[in-house]
Amino acid sequence: MEFADFAYDGKRYIAVGSVDYAPLICISKDALTWEVIDIKHVVTGVPIDESAPKNWYWFTPFSGIGNVIFENNRFIATSSYQFFVSEDGENWTLTKELPMVHV
Repeated sequence: MEFADFAYDGKRYIAVGSVDYAPLICISKDALTWEVIDIKHVVTGVPIDESAPKNWYWFTPFSGIGNVIFENNRFIATSSYQFFVSEDGENWTLTKELPMVHV
C-alpha cells in the first residue's frame, strides 16, 4: 500500500494511492488510523480470467490514484485515466473515464 496524495475537509483526511497497481482510497479522522474504502464497484478493470476469484481485476500499470483535492464541498480524486468524486469521503462515484492512449 502506497499513498500518493492527501486531502482534508476540516473533518476527515483522505489518502489516495495504489495497492498492487489498483486504485486505493483511505479515510481517517485523525491521520493516524486509516480505513480502506472499497471502491471496486466504481473502478474499471479487466477480469484477470474466468478462474480468478470474483472481483479480482487486472489494472494497467500506474492506475493507482495520484491526486486528491477537496473543492466545492466534495473530494475529487484522479488516476491516470479516471475521475472519482465523493461528498463524504466514503461513497465514491466514477464521473469520467478518459480513453487510454498508447504512444
